[in-house]
Amino acid sequence: MSRGAASVTIVDSSRKSVEIIKRNVEKTAASAKTAFRPKIVQKPVVDFLRDTGGKYDFVFADAPYDWDGSPTLPDLVANSGILKPGGLFVMECASRNVPKVLRAADRVNKYGDTSLLFYGQSGVES
Repeated sequence: MSRGAASVTIVDSSRKSVEIIKRNVEKTAASAKTAFRPKIVQKPVVDFLRDTGGKYDFVFADAPYDWDGSPTLPDLVANSGILKPGGLFVMECASRNVPKVLRAADRVNKYGDTSLLFYGQSGVES
């Protein structure tokens, strides 16, 4: 949001996490004196990907490091069709447990215990 995005959608399945996100958004907006608010969706990401119908330039996944669905997430994003042409999907994961996925990441950046897997739109197309 602070980097100039025209819109932001935040998806989390946890009611508690969504409440924390809402409070943080309000605090941030108040201190920045902005009316910009992200769309916040409480739903499992798999359901969101299936139901959204939206198209995005950038998708960032910060799934729990021990989430069983992590290895399938790049394929789910690819098959959902949510990335616009030229879009980018970035997935955060534990460096010790980089998921084995069907589509190899275009790039992997390791930052200590955290790794970021980058998939360009051409890298996640079906």
